[in-house]
Amino acid sequence: MEDLILPAAADMAGTMLGEKAKKTIQTMTSSNNTVSRRISDMAGDVLKQLLLRIQASEFYALQLDESTDVAGLAQLLVYVRYVYGGSIKEDILFCKPLETRTTGEDMFKLLNSFVTSNGLWWSRCVGICTDGAKAMTGRHSGVVTQVQAVAPDATWVHCSIHREALAAKGMPDSLKDVLDTTVKMVNFVKARPLNSRVFSALCNYMGSDHVMLYNIQKCWV
Repeated sequence: MEDLILPAAADMAGTMLGEKAKKTIQTMTSSNNTVSRRISDMAGDVLKQLLLRIQASEFYALQLDESTDVAGLAQLLVYVRYVYGGSIKEDILFCKPLETRTTGEDMFKLLNSFVTSNGLWWSRCVGICTDGAKAMTGRHSGVVTQVQAVAPDATWVHCSIHREALAAKGMPDSLKDVLDTTVKMVNFVKARPLNSRVFSALCNYMGSDHVMLYNIQKCWV
C-alpha cells in the first residue's frame, strides 16, 4: 500500500485538490502490517549484530530464569555476557515461551536449540547463573547439569539477588529501614524520565562521579 496506492492517491489529491491535500495524504500513517514488519526487521537486525559479537568473543556466560508473564504464559529469559571491543558487554539474548512444561529438560531443549541454530559454540560458554530452583539445579536433569555436560568449562553461580533477599529477611530493623528508604528513592527516580534527568543534573552539579541509577535486575558474580 505504501509503495503503490499511497503515492497514487497523493498524486490524485494534488491534481484535483492542490498541494495542501497532497501533503495531507502523504502524512498518513503506515498500515499495521507495515509497522509490524519494520519492527520485526529491526529486531532481526539487532539479534544478528548481537550474535556476530558473541561469535567473535572468545568466551561468554549465560544467565537464565523462567518467569510467568501477565497472561499466565511461562517465558524463558536468557541474558548473555561477552567480550567486545576490549570490554565486557551484557545483553538480553532471547525471551521465548515454554509451550507446555517448565522442566529442566524443556528449558535446556529450548536453550540448546537457540545456541546451536545460531552458530554459537557451547565450548566457549564458561559460566551460567541461575536461581536455586530444582528445574535449574537438579543433579540429574537440571538445566545447569545439562549445560555443563555440553560445556565442561561452564561454572555455575547462584544469583546473588536471591541470597540478598534471604539475608534481608533477618536484617535488623534499623538496617531494614535504611534499605526500604533506599528502594523507595531509587523507584521514585526511575519512575519517570524527568526524575532521572533531574537526578543526573543534580549529580553533575554536586560533582559526583556517577550520574545515573540502573535497575539491578540481573546479578553476575
